[in-house]
Amino acid sequence: MRQKRKPIFASMMLLLALAVSALSAGNPAPALAGAAGLIVTVDISPELKSRTAPAQTVFIYAKAVRGPKAPLAAVKTQVGDLPFTVTLDDSKALTPMFRLSNFKDVQVSAHVSQRGQAIRGSGDLEGVSPEITLGEMNKPVMVIIDHLIP
Repeated sequence: MRQKRKPIFASMMLLLALAVSALSAGNPAPALAGAAGLIVTVDISPELKSRTAPAQTVFIYAKAVRGPKAPLAAVKTQVGDLPFTVTLDDSKALTPMFRLSNFKDVQVSAHVSQRGQAIRGSGDLEGVSPEITLGEMNKPVMVIIDHLIP
């Protein structure tokens, strides 16, 4: 069974990488009317900022608390752009099958990639929001990149 999961995981990661590339190139998926959205501001703690360079890649994404492991919405930016505010909604979905508006409870994460890849890895810096119930949040979500991934 473990071997069957690897191709699926690899396919999902390829889809994620392609979608993030499209988003960073200014080609987001079309917005859907009435879609759920989160205003997210990401920053990095002063203690960790010294471990980064302005051109390093930052991935910001929302995932379902219960459901698929694939991100529901994602954007890519750089450390030099922090603090960075973005609206995560269905226009930033990586695939039509997994949209933010299809889920009630989500969590937003951001990580500085040491290798420029969307997949988190050892040595990356990360911040994670508390669980968010869509429709109940009236204020922006703040994510502080504040810990090292071992």
